[in-house]
Amino acid sequence: MLLVYGFIPKEKTLEKTIEKRARQIATAIVRRTSHTMHLKDQAVSQEELKKSIEDKTQKIINEMPKYLWD
Repeated sequence: MLLVYGFIPKEKTLEKTIEKRARQIATAIVRRTSHTMHLKDQAVSQEELKKSIEDKTQKIINEMPKYLWD
């Protein structure tokens, strides 16, 4: 008897799955930092937040850190 199994991502491709997870992590990191900056009266604009999230997302995708899958 042979049992074969596989994983089918909810997203259409593995790349989209990675991008979605990286964006979740990047958003959490940037929002935490933004909150701290806001408390110190150093808030940034929404546009800057979006750019920071995009930059951090790409960095996470490129580096593929272990915590991406935690």
